[in-house]
Amino acid sequence: MIKIRKDFQIDTTALKQHLDAYSKLLGLTLAETIKKQAGLFCVDVMKFTYPFYGAGNGLDSSAKKKGGINITNDVRKVFKPLHLANAEQIGFVGREDVFNAWKDSIFEKFGVKVTRWRTFNNFQQMNPKSSNIPFVESKGQLNQIHTRLRRDGGRGRLQAFARNSKNPFAITKDDRLIDSFIREKQRNVGILKSSYFHSAKRIKQDIKVPSWVKQNEGSSNAIAFDGTKIPNKPTVTVGSLIGRKALPASLLQMALNKRALSMRAEMAYRIQKEKKPIWMLTAQGRLSNATKLFL
Repeated sequence: MIKIRKDFQIDTTALKQHLDAYSKLLGLTLAETIKKQAGLFCVDVMKFTYPFYGAGNGLDSSAKKKGGINITNDVRKVFKPLHLANAEQIGFVGREDVFNAWKDSIFEKFGVKVTRWRTFNNFQQMNPKSSNIPFVESKGQLNQIHTRLRRDGGRGRLQAFARNSKNPFAITKDDRLIDSFIREKQRNVGILKSSYFHSAKRIKQDIKVPSWVKQNEGSSNAIAFDGTKIPNKPTVTVGSLIGRKALPASLLQMALNKRALSMRAEMAYRIQKEKKPIWMLTAQGRLSNATKLFL
């Protein structure tokens, strides 16, 4: 039983050693190996790109669910329906029609009549407009506000000040508009990951990933360069223009380690299948750096 090494971090040198050993053992050209592993690395990176419940599980159905929950929480933090707004927040809106609709919505939802304030002017005197919260009635307005409050040019999670705000950033008539907006945004779950799908596609690697991470919107962020036809120095570049904003260095390292580990596991399986000792394969020139790959 051949045991593969699991106790070291992969750097550029170690990765090159893996690629060289893999190509020799499996009888592939270095160019074929690099292209194949670049495609599989795109899959690994997607597994470590947000959203996920646990690092490495980014292509599971739970990751999609997590993304949907994140969107719901963020949108609900930004927008509040009338019946859940408090008097101070309605005072910040400063509109008589919204004030009257607010009283009606509370009665409709909870059966409670708001009788403390007899007139709108009396209400505003007791709840002065020291801040401004707009009343929005369309998804276009919601999208504009939501995008402004997100990180990474409107693509990421909420900015810190938005997450920590005690008040919403807009009031809506009811839940229906918010729910509809949430469903629309949830269709975008997977766009960050999908750039790597398109990277693999551009280097002609047919990778198997869930449909929710194949979104066309991610193609604009895909990076792909196939230099495998360069004599004596084949290369492949894959990546995303969003870069480390979507994939921190620590998670990228995990993805690299996973790809190298998978290569070692495949090589170990081939060696065991052929039933040849490592020393013989090394002597035949079919295996290099064996002591760095196996125990």
